[in-house]
Amino acid sequence: MKLPRTVYAIQHNDTKKIYVGSSADVEARYWNHICRLRNHKHVIEDMQRDFDKYGENYSLFILEEINTYAEKNKEYEWMAKLKSHIRGVGYNYKDRVKFSKSNKHILPLKSGVPKPKE
Repeated sequence: MKLPRTVYAIQHNDTKKIYVGSSADVEARYWNHICRLRNHKHVIEDMQRDFDKYGENYSLFILEEINTYAEKNKEYEWMAKLKSHIRGVGYNYKDRVKFSKSNKHILPLKSGVPKPKE
């Protein structure tokens, strides 16, 4: 894992579904997602389906920095907080196997952060 990394969220503005990820280059990673969606090659079927149905209407949110290897679980903490690992609420449903019982600490929401779909 290349450090520092930034934890980010991509939210579809119509469906309010959220994808949480981390990258050393958030802008490049965001455009990689958009490029895959435009070319109908995104591996997350629900994200591709929403793109095809509702169009390219996304917001990018910067959530937090990961500066040390010890902070690597921050991405999963945000997935849990924003419920993006729950299919129908978010797009990280393929990542749910990475959640562990030891990952109980959830960080508070910061201003400007997308709110999970109720």
